[in-house]
Amino acid sequence: PLDIVHRDVSPHNVLLSQAGIAKISDFGISRAADSIRRTRPGEIKGKLAYMAPEQLVPSLGVVDKRSDVFGAAVTIWELFTGGPLFPRGDSVETMQAVLHQKIVPLVDKRADVPAELSAAVMKALARHPKDRTADIAALGADVVAGAQFGDVSSSAVTAWLKEIGEDKAGPRGLRKPGVIPDQAAAPPI
Repeated sequence: PLDIVHRDVSPHNVLLSQAGIAKISDFGISRAADSIRRTRPGEIKGKLAYMAPEQLVPSLGVVDKRSDVFGAAVTIWELFTGGPLFPRGDSVETMQAVLHQKIVPLVDKRADVPAELSAAVMKALARHPKDRTADIAALGADVVAGAQFGDVSSSAVTAWLKEIGEDKAGPRGLRKPGVIPDQAAAPPI
């Protein structure tokens, strides 16, 4: 495998195929894991509110697959709560929040979120990489196992996408930003 670290996993860069598969886009700042250290010292790339703490303060750990897990977990947290995890004030406020703000578990924000799902997201939001979920595949497995929301398979998501696509775009299907055809080259998460 290429062992790519995206470094900018955020809602803006997650697309959903018509087959119900999430795909990551915009690899403009991604790097192979063995070349991460080539980014100039003091240079920050990505959206601050989705950056792992080690991207902001290199002494906290190495930027690797776990950094992308953090961004994905912020995205999941925001998906379930409908609001931002970290403030979107100025850059300094946002960086301070990423590094120090108490992270409220999903289950404390929404009583209908299963405790197992909340725990999976909290583990992925661990501030120290060594305490965080190992990779995106493990996070996906933990989220699906903890979801308990019924069928979250790609076929169920496909049916839902077709349903809303016909409502919004007519019988030709979805033609909206954020939804890409199955044959698109974006790699699966």
